[in-house]
Order: sequence, then structure tokens, then C-alpha cells
Amino acid sequence: MAVKTGTSKDYRDSWTVGYTPRHTVAVWAGNFDGAPMDRMSGIAGAAPLFHSIMRTLGSGGDFERPPGLTPARVCPASGKRPGAHCPAPHREFFLSGTVPTDTCTVHRVVAIDQRTGRRAAPGTASRHVQQKRYAVYPERYHAWMREHDLPLPPTAPRTASPTPTAAAGSLQVTDRLRIRDPADGALFYVDPVLRDRYQRLSLKGMAPDAFRDVHWVVDGTRHASGAGRAMWQLRPGTHRIELRAWHEGQAVRSPAVQIRVVAATSPPNRSTVSEK
Repeated sequence: MAVKTGTSKDYRDSWTVGYTPRHTVAVWAGNFDGAPMDRMSGIAGAAPLFHSIMRTLGSGGDFERPPGLTPARVCPASGKRPGAHCPAPHREFFLSGTVPTDTCTVHRVVAIDQRTGRRAAPGTASRHVQQKRYAVYPERYHAWMREHDLPLPPTAPRTASPTPTAAAGSLQVTDRLRIRDPADGALFYVDPVLRDRYQRLSLKGMAPDAFRDVHWVVDGTRHASGAGRAMWQLRPGTHRIELRAWHEGQAVRSPAVQIRVVAATSPPNRSTVSEK
């Protein structure tokens, strides 16, 4: 069968809709007065009832397979033939004559120096090297990858020098590194109902092309590479955010931004919330 679940914000509605060649079933679960349920999602609320109904109805028959189709294994990330490092290839059907012939280049394995988190140098001892798999889409999608916390391989190994994640006071402050969002002094609320993955703050900044190893630092810890955009999980407290980089052999940072995150005990007044 084909089936899709769904959940409304505040868990007010739990849905499951699906069909077979013979039957179509839609299930809604919720409170008739519209009150939120106790974190009851579509997969946990409506889906078990949907499953019972479908089993009671019995076989819905087989979906008809159109003629002229050829099965082939592909990488779901690229739609191409699986490469040596593709983690989960699966079978798809193609119109005859349209089966992909190119091999996936999205997945690749990079040697990482475990001590630094950067690419291993040719002379790095094998005991310090970790072979790590990455999914790397074309460059035009890199901003999207950063937005969704999909890691890009680190840059080439750096020669020994002070790290830009050292104490903030030891770094040269430059206005050429700028944080566009969030604003200094911004206040955010953690919604008590919304799931964590929907409560992330978008970090946006700007850096000149000449700057190297541009990255975000939150509360003194390196968070994400690139100035364009990164996502950070909201957590209660007062937090310090910076952009850091290397320029002409000097570790530099942006003016710091400080924000406050409050754990709301009930949904806050939306007119007072900074929403990202």
C-alpha cells in the first residue's frame, strides 16, 4: 500500500491516509474540542488504527506494473549507479533505455586527523587517521547543506599555528567579519510543544573571500564552517556567538553577539518572540 502520516502543531491532529488498488482509508485522531493531545504523533496515534483497518479489509491486490520498465540499483542521494562508498543503494524502476550509466560521486571517504578534525596530511601516523564518509553535493548546494547541518569535508591540513578557537581575548577583532543574524541582545523562547529539530537558530554572517577557515564559535566551542549560514539548536541560557577565521597568518574574529534563550513553560506571546 501507499501511506502517509501527519501531525499538526501542538499535537492537535494525528493523521494517516493510504490506499491499495481496492481500498482508500483516511484516519483522523484527536480531541473533538481541538485540545492538544499528549505528544501523540501520526505514527503513534492514527497509524495503528489505520493498520488495523487495512488488515481487517484484507488484501488490496497488487499495483499494476506498467510495461517497458527495467529495474536497476541506484544511490538514492544522486540517482546514479552506486559507487564504492554509497551506504544504502536500492532498486528503482526506469523506462527502458533510461537506466543511469554514470557512477555516484556524492559519497566519498576522506582521511581525517583525529587530533585536529582536519584532513590528514600525507605523513600523519596511521593511528591518528580515521576514514570518514561524507555526502558531498555540487557546490551550488553547499549553503543548503550548511543550513541543514550536513557536514562538508574539512579543508587541507594546516601547518602548526595558534588555533582560531583559542580564547577570544587573544584574537584580533575585525569588522570585515560580520554577524548579520542574530542581533546582539536578541531574546528567543524554547517552545514547550514544538519538537527540537524545529527549534534551531539560523546563524548568518559575511566574510571576505580572502579569509580562510571561516567558522562559527558558540560559547567558545567551534560549531560550523562557513559564514553564509549555519543552524544552532536553541538551548536555555545566555550565549556568546562569534565568527572566526584566519587572515594573513593572523587569527581574527568578528565583534561578538550575545543572545538569551528562555525555556517557556507555556506558548509565549508571539508578538514578543524573535522567530527564526
